[in-house]
Amino acid sequence: HDALPILAELLNQFKAISVREEAGKRIVESITDKKAKVLVDPTIVLDKEQWINIEKKPKNYEKNFIACYLLGNHSNQLLNDLYEYAKNNDKELIRFEDEHDIERNYSHNDYDLNPSHFVWAMHNCDKIITDSFHAVVFALIFSKPFIVISRPVNELGDMNSRFEQLASTFDIKDYFTDNNSFDKKAVVDYEKVKKIIENKRKEFIVFLKNSLTE
Repeated sequence: HDALPILAELLNQFKAISVREEAGKRIVESITDKKAKVLVDPTIVLDKEQWINIEKKPKNYEKNFIACYLLGNHSNQLLNDLYEYAKNNDKELIRFEDEHDIERNYSHNDYDLNPSHFVWAMHNCDKIITDSFHAVVFALIFSKPFIVISRPVNELGDMNSRFEQLASTFDIKDYFTDNNSFDKKAVVDYEKVKKIIENKRKEFIVFLKNSLTE
């Protein structure tokens, strides 16, 4: 709260402000005299082919795998359950390392994966299991089955408002799991999603052009 006056002063210097969530819009408009525009995450503004153009296949990885991208500090039991789930479904689990994997105990392969590899994995996996907003964005871009695992309670970096905005925008249902229903999949009409993405891209570009030329 001590930073709000400083934040308000700085935001008031902008000619145009966009945010990703209604929650962000309410905050901006409550502390400034500016209007905020809710737009999709910039990741969505690039189309599928543009993302495919930068992807790169990691060495020794083949298809028929589950992409797992977890940023929360989840329990060892959950991670073991994920590997068991993949094994029982005759799939490999490609798990991207994070700050909580200092000892790398849960990696089958000690590979260095860069952003191009990440995009390849999102594009070529059979399913995405994640607690990351952007992994879900890529699931929508590539029309992939996905499920979201809740982050541990009271952990910093809670993403619920972002997920709620995404779910509302794209009419996604049942995307959260109770951390042991890995067979569950979010209910998504991907033909509808493609049309919404196209409209949201146009809205984003119009806002950007208007903001830069006013």
